[in-house]
Amino acid sequence: TGCSREVQYQQDVVCSDCRGRGASRLDHCSVCQGRGVVMTTRQVAPGYVMQQQSTCHACNGYGATVPPGGTCRSCRGSGMMQNTVKLKVNVPPNCPDHQRFTFPGKADEAPDMETGDVVIELREKTHPLFSRLGSADLLLEQKVPLIDALSGVRFSVRHVDGTDLEVRSQ
Repeated sequence: TGCSREVQYQQDVVCSDCRGRGASRLDHCSVCQGRGVVMTTRQVAPGYVMQQQSTCHACNGYGATVPPGGTCRSCRGSGMMQNTVKLKVNVPPNCPDHQRFTFPGKADEAPDMETGDVVIELREKTHPLFSRLGSADLLLEQKVPLIDALSGVRFSVRHVDGTDLEVRSQ
């Protein structure tokens, strides 16, 4: 028989107030003038000059800085928040082992990135009595004495759905 299960997890979501920037307002970096990089010129020998581009140390390459009091109050400057997500997985009857259920766009979010998918893979538990025979049948191995097999045997077994099945031969 099929079943239904609920999976709960914590999803990172982009703060809706600051859109993942971590600040309610940003100022252009005064060191790099908003470019995120700085150029340094150095004389290496008489008549020879070397120019080097490096990441701005004041803004860490973002080109903007957060002024005092500009930190987002909702996410406390992280740009991300936690959201509890519940996904309902409907497992059909005769579902094979390693079956995958995909939930598009339910993975962790990141600013300016497309949200990925959550993939849940089903793992089959071994049953003490039954094993799979193909995709739709169950197999029960039962030892029967030879005399009972020749003259007729009768026993009952509890099915995986909880019903009692009577097995008999003639």
